[in-house]
Amino acid sequence: FRRVLFRSGVFRVLPGRFHRFGRQLNESERYWQPDLWSTIEYADEREYSEHYRELLTRVVRNKSRTRGRLGIEVSGGLDSSGIFAVAADLGHRGMLRAPGVGGYTLDFSGDPDANEIEYARSVAAFTRAPLTEMVHQPKPLAWYEAQAARFQDFPPYPNSAMEAVLFDQAAHDGSKVLLSGVGGDEWLGAGFSDYLEELHAGRWTHLKSIIGSDIATTGIADTLYHLFRHGVAGLLPEPVKAQLRALRRPFSDAARRDRLVAKALQHTLRTPDDVLEFGITPERSEEHTSELQSPDHLVCRLL
Repeated sequence: FRRVLFRSGVFRVLPGRFHRFGRQLNESERYWQPDLWSTIEYADEREYSEHYRELLTRVVRNKSRTRGRLGIEVSGGLDSSGIFAVAADLGHRGMLRAPGVGGYTLDFSGDPDANEIEYARSVAAFTRAPLTEMVHQPKPLAWYEAQAARFQDFPPYPNSAMEAVLFDQAAHDGSKVLLSGVGGDEWLGAGFSDYLEELHAGRWTHLKSIIGSDIATTGIADTLYHLFRHGVAGLLPEPVKAQLRALRRPFSDAARRDRLVAKALQHTLRTPDDVLEFGITPERSEEHTSELQSPDHLVCRLL
């Protein structure tokens, strides 16, 4: 269990686990976890692309089951555009598990640093699928205060709150499911997991090449930190990792965040001490009638 709310005794079941309750029964059991060391070896790079396309298509189709029109966030970036294109193609072939598909995007035409509307329009034109454009309107401080009061929790960050207008519009249009591209970066290699993978596989020549490239890009200090943090540390015995986590925890970003939140909200809580174990939860979806999902989060599960 993980504590998720201010009020004592309220917990959330951790991902990949189920919990049994009874008069004398209170136990948790893991029913699934990814195989982090599973490998796929193809002779031709095109086979990897075909495998990924088949997997992504299967996941998008499975997640598209809904009675109303399937909504998809379309930022114009690779992740959401790929999901939108796959869903539109399934729709054109009569294989989508929804009566239709439509995209939703934010229009930042007034902000050249954030404006990607032309990319989203290009994807919509290519897929021949409708795209609803919503002008970005920053939420006032009162909105964040109302969210905190309603859910008794820290409100969403501005870059998450700005999507509320998309959720509301999709719900108004009858969409019960809204897909997003969240998770695509992690799946397609953004990050430092390659250190751990190369160390575990013993591919020293490739690891040396990665280290050399990273040193040239970010410097030797950052490279050595990530090599240990995201590579060597992952191979340490679990008791050693537990000790390292305990030493690091008081100085972590989460600990600093929790202390700031506790100080900021202490005067509004009936039981201020409860906030010391505060953990930020995902944005609640009770205020919207659409369910937000991300196919990219499920791709690795189906390998």
